[in-house]
Amino acid sequence: MACGETPTTGAAPQKKAPKENPMDMSKAFKALGFPDWPLKVVKKDGKKVNPFFMGGTESTGQYLVLAVTPKGRIGVRDLGHQVRVRVEPAKGVDLKSSFPAKYDWKQPGQDDQPRYSKVLTTAAEVKMVLVRAVKALGIQAGEKGVLVNDAAPSWFHEATGYTPPPKPEPAAPTQPADEGKKAPAKPKAGKKAKAAPKKKAAAA
Repeated sequence: MACGETPTTGAAPQKKAPKENPMDMSKAFKALGFPDWPLKVVKKDGKKVNPFFMGGTESTGQYLVLAVTPKGRIGVRDLGHQVRVRVEPAKGVDLKSSFPAKYDWKQPGQDDQPRYSKVLTTAAEVKMVLVRAVKALGIQAGEKGVLVNDAAPSWFHEATGYTPPPKPEPAAPTQPADEGKKAPAKPKAGKKAKAAPKKKAAAA
């Protein structure tokens, strides 16, 4: 039987798994543990440049930078029906073997951009590519110069060996001091409140 030929048996043909709808990528992206877009990432914190800010080709800053390393940075952006992964190598670092052009990775210099980038259309691809990028950049939490974003999904934290700090518990609602005390009853309409008894004058 030729490779790929379907066997002619009496068994019912197996149903193929439904293909992921590219238009549902935002929903799938959120299911992977990513935050809602658009993001609000500041470029500078005072005079200090935010290492988790990635402007992108259009300088919109709509990338979520997952990790910063001495070799480079990894960022992702939700495009609605697609997801773009962007890897910005550090100066002098060559990552062509990990992000080759033959697999549709844009190379540094294209569009005057210092990055490797690729558009993905399924959640499975996104997770697979990012885990591979972690290995390509040798990301290991705790090593010098490595920063992992607390906002990254938990599976990305696991891939890098990072444990984010525990989130603070929400404060319990405080009860006003006078809450629970009944307000003084108002006199009923038509009835006059009793006047306080007059004190008798002391005998001269």
